[in-house]
Amino acid sequence: MADGGLKLGAGAGTAVTATAAELNDSFVILDIADGSADATYYMVSPHAGTISKIWTVINGAVSTADITVTANIGATPVTNGLVTIATAGSAAGDIDSATPSAANVVTAGQAINFVVAGGGAGGAPRVHLVCVITR
Repeated sequence: MADGGLKLGAGAGTAVTATAAELNDSFVILDIADGSADATYYMVSPHAGTISKIWTVINGAVSTADITVTANIGATPVTNGLVTIATAGSAAGDIDSATPSAANVVTAGQAINFVVAGGGAGGAPRVHLVCVITR
């Protein structure tokens, strides 16, 4: 191709338009059934890299108290790895995020844990979390 792009598939009809940076990101997904239940949840890093972003989205309003989700690698908290899901004005589809800045390097196969706290009793929503790991 004249623009240096890559075409794949029969007849080369599918263009790959992702940047190199985008291709270096992996998205690891965690589903938390009840944001009001204080608990620790785990995921595994599929490759070595840096946790570059943490996103959450909820499927309903937070009823009683803010929910916090704190990222850790082992027992070490990820710097700026705290997502706060606020009670005030919360609704299904609300998105919150954190942009880790240090203590965020993982090895392939390493466990990452997320400590969920707050939310109050009952009525707290399901929390969907995406952890972006950049090579």
